Amino acid sequence: FVPEKLPEQRIPPGATRTFPLPASVTQEASSVEIDADAKVLASVRTADDTDNVHAPAQEEIRGSAGVPVPARGTRTLVLSATAAAVEVSVSYQAGSGERTRKLELTEQSTKAFQVPAGVSVVVIESDGGVVGAVVVESDSGRTVLPLQPPGLRAGALGVRPAG
Repeated sequence: FVPEKLPEQRIPPGATRTFPLPASVTQEASSVEIDADAKVLASVRTADDTDNVHAPAQEEIRGSAGVPVPARGTRTLVLSATAAAVEVSVSYQAGSGERTRKLELTEQSTKAFQVPAGVSVVVIESDGGVVGAVVVESDSGRTVLPLQPPGLRAGALGVRPAG
């Protein structure tokens, strides 16, 4: 996808470029896909009168990923299918309980879902390529919390008191 009136861009090695996106991209849940013939580092910056928010690039998720979410603010889960249609299972963990919801994303679609009150962790399980984040908005501003695959497993260690 090349936004309207935005031609293909060429960036020399080591250079940095900024590209404006059309207003239609910023008015609804959207994702930006970058296709490059070399490795690139990218993010999307959204600015308004009160805040300046960066959304980092993400690797495609196949399997599980999650993110802890703050208790305050409006929390919106934004998911994008990276290519083909995908089924996603979303688990909301609140206290000692868990609720699961099945979602279907059509090919290269992006959808937004409100995270219910009381939820502290959002976990997804995907049968195909998906990227996503939880966007948190409050009186103090906005932030983007990308979904991350599990990289660290914690477990209880058997510790005996000395003596």
